[in-house]
Amino acid sequence: MRWLLHYLGLFPSISRGWAMQSLPNYPSQWQCLMNHLGQWQGTFTEVSPLGTVGQSRPSVVTLAGCDENRRIRQTIVVAGNRQVLEYGGLGRGILLCADGAFSQGSLQWGPLGEFGAELGLIDGDQRVRCALVYENSQCRHLTLIREQRGAGRLGQGERHLITQLYPDWRTPAALSGGLTRQRSAAQVTLRWQLETETGVWCGVHQADHRYEQGHYRLLVLEPEIWVWFPPRVPQGVAFHLGLLWRGQALLRRYDRTGAWVDLTQVQGVVVADGY
Repeated sequence: MRWLLHYLGLFPSISRGWAMQSLPNYPSQWQCLMNHLGQWQGTFTEVSPLGTVGQSRPSVVTLAGCDENRRIRQTIVVAGNRQVLEYGGLGRGILLCADGAFSQGSLQWGPLGEFGAELGLIDGDQRVRCALVYENSQCRHLTLIREQRGAGRLGQGERHLITQLYPDWRTPAALSGGLTRQRSAAQVTLRWQLETETGVWCGVHQADHRYEQGHYRLLVLEPEIWVWFPPRVPQGVAFHLGLLWRGQALLRRYDRTGAWVDLTQVQGVVVADGY
């Protein structure tokens, strides 16, 4: 899978009829990629679909600008294995947000064969990524990647902004609304309000840090890293893959035909945990 090569380096369906504000001055995708320049040290940790944490491997990923940043040289070292990539453009399977948050992966889901995606969130010089790999519609494994650049300084503070990007490279749009996450001993609740649309998902505690309801499972891999996904992709139903971390959320959404339709970034997720 083409996206998997880059991964080694680097809501229940909501109506698309939201009122939204176009963002004509949004940075280009290549400009957004510049947020990732530098050397990132961290670990690649294997995680089962049930949330069992497996082997961790040390990693060093370096993105260096070449030819006045018109090209990128990417060096990936994972557990001593080294790979070098060079590129001067981005494929259609990836979208990046203004702060560097991104997702890359399959453009189309199908009931047979391989499918998957990576989602990444960035906070200053710290970064969290998660890759989900499916085979014949069943999630086979996840890889959690935690990294920092230099001293690992944090970002400039929390912002409250919802941005939606599109794989056909239409102008990104800003949405009003918000997302609230709440966790108790018995369940996890995610509530969203985006323009005129509202929704709620209540995941019931199953075991360890795993919650489930309907087609979805949520894994709490760290106190602040939540991965929200269908363990089996439902046929004929819209679905999403989601990552939440430090007041941010990223949703990669597919429609009921399995086509990738958008990437939604929520900054300023409200945390209302209680035990």
